[in-house]
Amino acid sequence: MHESAKAARKRLNLNAGSWFLVLYISLGIILRYTYVQIVAKDTYSERFSNQFLTDRVLQSPRGTIFDRNVQSLGIECNELTLLAQTQP
Repeated sequence: MHESAKAARKRLNLNAGSWFLVLYISLGIILRYTYVQIVAKDTYSERFSNQFLTDRVLQSPRGTIFDRNVQSLGIECNELTLLAQTQP
């Protein structure tokens, strides 16, 4: 064989091996996706339905709000109010 023909055949073998590897990995990903979506859907559906969201009230202190002249516009006050009424 001619020297350039040997080099071309070697390049062709390397390219075919690379494409086979890409095809093999892609097929694995597709098969795994199919398994999760079709075969094991009940298992994953049950697992995810057991998760839930909760509501929480968070305290968020804001501090003082200033305008551009550094004058106080709003002050946060944390105080308790007690109201007592006496019966006449």
